[in-house]
Amino acid sequence: MWTLPILILVVTFALAVPIGLYMAWIFDGRYRAPRWLRRFEELLDTGAQNWKQYALAFMLFNLGTFVVGFTVLSLQPYLPL
Repeated sequence: MWTLPILILVVTFALAVPIGLYMAWIFDGRYRAPRWLRRFEELLDTGAQNWKQYALAFMLFNLGTFVVGFTVLSLQPYLPL
């Protein structure tokens, strides 16, 4: 009865230190992304956004997420388990 909650807590605490060390390594700037990923980022980077551009991007992302979520929920009777 208590096996699953205890297992979840043990796994969470066991992974906290390694994941924390990995995140510290990433955020300290010691990690250098692969060249192909940096090149892809340069292609997508359009510079800084003002508040209007940010708000538009935010709303478009939310609209897209809503459409995808609504579609999945609407088609749920036809989707496999």
